[in-house]
Amino acid sequence: DYATIQSRLMMRYRTSLSGRPVWPMFDSDEHIAKDNLRPHYGTTVLIGYDTSGFTPAVVMGQFYKGCLEIQYANYGVGVGLQEFFEVFISQVLATEYPGCKAFAICDPSDRRDNISGVSPVEWLNKNGIEAIKAPGNNEFKGRVDSVANMLTARNRIKFSPELTDMLDAMRGKYKYAEARVGGSREKVYQNRPDKRATSPYSDLADALQYLCIHAVGIKNTGDRSGAQRILNIKPPSKWRA
Repeated sequence: DYATIQSRLMMRYRTSLSGRPVWPMFDSDEHIAKDNLRPHYGTTVLIGYDTSGFTPAVVMGQFYKGCLEIQYANYGVGVGLQEFFEVFISQVLATEYPGCKAFAICDPSDRRDNISGVSPVEWLNKNGIEAIKAPGNNEFKGRVDSVANMLTARNRIKFSPELTDMLDAMRGKYKYAEARVGGSREKVYQNRPDKRATSPYSDLADALQYLCIHAVGIKNTGDRSGAQRILNIKPPSKWRA
């Protein structure tokens, strides 16, 4: 398949040959920046926030000259809503993105915190970060396609090389597992990744999907507003730091 050709014949790095990568079109040479990406002062920072499960994750990026630069990605294990916000979002925004307005696109499930009883979207808005649920009714294909559309468009998305876990997810640790089908000689794969089996890569990938599906908008979500709707600013191709 395409991913195997990339790895074995074209000698392009891939994390694992077992299973099928969700984004086989990811190309390290094309999609990883040569140097670590740094924030652009005065440019809106977009936050993709996966809040489901035991491992919340966040991905941050900014559009610069039409390219979505993924500058930060991290996850927590077994941390509550308040702690995750303070350590992985608030502190990062204060130290890395001073003077930048933040806009968060969150897991549509928006489950309320067991301790505070507040949902992530409510918490972010309460603490000065405009936040919404990701559009598209959490439809898996639409989320995955939003990232694929970015990857297949020339110079549309770049990842900072220091984001090792995020990059491992893109290279294949976020993947479809093989399905066991009796009597079949051809490989058959599950129709979506096992979130628990591929965590934390699945959590980072989900956060990226929420960011991308809002930033670009695609046909099968029924929401084409995308980045143009964010704070009423200009489309990505016109953005400048």
